[in-house]
Amino acid sequence: AYELRFNEKKKKKKKKKKKKKKKKKKKKKKKKKKKKKKKKKGRRSTLMTTVGRRKRGDEEEEISPYPQQGDVLIS
Repeated sequence: AYELRFNEKKKKKKKKKKKKKKKKKKKKKKKKKKKKKKKKKGRRSTLMTTVGRRKRGDEEEEISPYPQQGDVLIS
């Protein structure tokens, strides 16, 4: 009887292994790019416009890249 009791004591309970949980990967958020504001460069806004020219009295013939009706194109 003694041996039986001794053997029973020796038996240990087996520990259950815990399953590891898989970690979910977080999605990275894309950063929005900020639009740059264009700086207005002081006087230049009216310098080369027709309004600006009129104010300064630079109304001598405006040279335009497009041919006028008076010009004759030789091809």
